Amino acid sequence: MKIRFTLLLLALPAALHAQAMHDDRFNWGPVEIVVYADTISGVGVMAGTTEFFDASQFRGYGASFDPAVVAAWMNVAKAFVDSPDPGGVEEMRAAPALVNAGSDSLLLFRRRRGDRGESNVIVQMVSGRGGEGITLLATREQVRGFLRSLGRHGPASRYQAELLRRSSELSAAHVPYEVPPKVRFKGENRHFGRRGVTVLRFTVTVEGRVDPESFEVIRTDDEMFTAAARASLVTSRWEPALITGVRVESHVVLTIQFE
Repeated sequence: MKIRFTLLLLALPAALHAQAMHDDRFNWGPVEIVVYADTISGVGVMAGTTEFFDASQFRGYGASFDPAVVAAWMNVAKAFVDSPDPGGVEEMRAAPALVNAGSDSLLLFRRRRGDRGESNVIVQMVSGRGGEGITLLATREQVRGFLRSLGRHGPASRYQAELLRRSSELSAAHVPYEVPPKVRFKGENRHFGRRGVTVLRFTVTVEGRVDPESFEVIRTDDEMFTAAARASLVTSRWEPALITGVRVESHVVLTIQFE
């Protein structure tokens, strides 16, 4: 079936105005993770999964971190992942968490077996807004690649707390957008062999990303359509809305037609 839809789950990366280099993407089983550089909110991480096209199983995570904090955390995280023995006597050992101003966090854990640590690493992404987040069991090499990506995007990122604060104030005041949010990609996908419509409400962040925890289903003809739409939107790119020239969070209602 042809989906007349303005997004592609696996569209080629392209830079937003605030981005200085392409995204890095990691497909860990049913989970797709995107790491990118932003010149306002720092090093960004987005992750999402919808297992077996069951919308009730959707999990998402989105956060941005101060590049200076990322750089300091990287040294500790690399040593923790590379060490044959994470130390201590507890069955589960954790590296110090990477935390942002909104209390979103990235955590690494390793299990201990006898006098050595297991090679696999548990990666946990926790939302400071009370969302479910995502927990993954990854190989050591997968985590090393993820850490390299964070380090690669750090130098091209900036964290401008004052601009983010001003954006938050404008959004809270419900000032009309000078420029509304606009999706940057158009595309088609083929799925299902059925027809229907899904209508979703969600938030586009100042980085031009869809907040995976903001999805609200207004109407859907099938939960399978909802799941496919969410999986595509979580990696989509948008031009953020503008108020007085400042990028702000914006709320979008999108109708997706499956034909």
